Amino acid sequence: AKAATAYASAISYLAMGCNLLTADGWQMAQQIAFELHLHLADCEFVTGDIDSAERRLAVAASHSAKLSDLATIVGRQMILYTYQGRIEHAQTIAITCLQTMGVSLSAKPTDTDVEAEYRALLDNIGGRAIATLIDLPVMADEYWLNAINLLTELLGPAGVLNSNLLDLVLLR
Repeated sequence: AKAATAYASAISYLAMGCNLLTADGWQMAQQIAFELHLHLADCEFVTGDIDSAERRLAVAASHSAKLSDLATIVGRQMILYTYQGRIEHAQTIAITCLQTMGVSLSAKPTDTDVEAEYRALLDNIGGRAIATLIDLPVMADEYWLNAINLLTELLGPAGVLNSNLLDLVLLR
């Protein structure tokens, strides 16, 4: 129903699925509970029930068993908070999650930080021609793909709040 943009029906079905989970549903069927809450929050958001979507995403974040799931939730929360104009909060939760994932970012990087990141990028490229980078293997690690997705979501808030952070995220 969600894929067909029948959001009212999707909300009904997804809410029913959430209600069918027992009290220990997050322990017994963590991935199912995660998917139900994630998709229900998406539907609530697009239909304008922002408060319910925010609460549901907070529940899903508190029960995330994998960092990749948490990164997915934080990405959704960033969209919601940016929509609400809470851009600094969106940036803060992204940076916190990325740090948990092993990606260290300062909320207020300096010009020196950006220059150091640029030099690190050039070192990683080495003497290779830019055109040869297309031949590198495609990244398939779900963990790092989620980190990259979160960095991508951070571009909007960083572009509004701090141009050095935007540059740092782009260089990563």
